[in-house]
Amino acid sequence: MQLGRALMRFGRRVLLLAAALALAGACSAPAQPKGEGGPCLLVADCQAPLVCVPQSDGSRRCTSDTSSIVMVAAGGAPMDAAVPTSGAGALPDAGGPE
Repeated sequence: MQLGRALMRFGRRVLLLAAALALAGACSAPAQPKGEGGPCLLVADCQAPLVCVPQSDGSRRCTSDTSSIVMVAAGGAPMDAAVPTSGAGALPDAGGPE
């Protein structure tokens, strides 16, 4: 009976160790960052100063061209339309506080 329990505890430890190693490997960056046009998931996948940009076909590629990126505010509006011009939250004019 004691041997069975010891084996179960050992099996659990091996399983936990295997799961931890699998998670650690899944979160690591690639050994060789990709160059221009290389596939990526994160900026860390690309060589500096390239960035990982979504493409029109749904893939993500390393590139230095950021013209296709549109900044969106938390409310869903483009950044240039997100700054209130009057009322609560508006930026003060250059003349100083009112």
